[in-house]
Amino acid sequence: MYVYNAQTLQRTDSVNAVVTSPHHIEFSSLHDYLYIVGRTTPGQIAKFGLTDHVLAGSVTHPGTLFPTAIALGPTGQ
Repeated sequence: MYVYNAQTLQRTDSVNAVVTSPHHIEFSSLHDYLYIVGRTTPGQIAKFGLTDHVLAGSVTHPGTLFPTAIALGPTGQ
């Protein structure tokens, strides 16, 4: 996954998304984390720090659930 500067549209970094076929990105309400949803592995979601692009955690649902997007509430739930 590539990281771009929003003002200049120049690529500034790349991140190993650790999810298969990244499909959807959601930002936390405080803009300190981003969540990436994978499209081909059931329930695969990874969480990254927005300032350092370091993987903070990931989860894969043990069933056949294939989310295509997620939504976060104001408290991060």
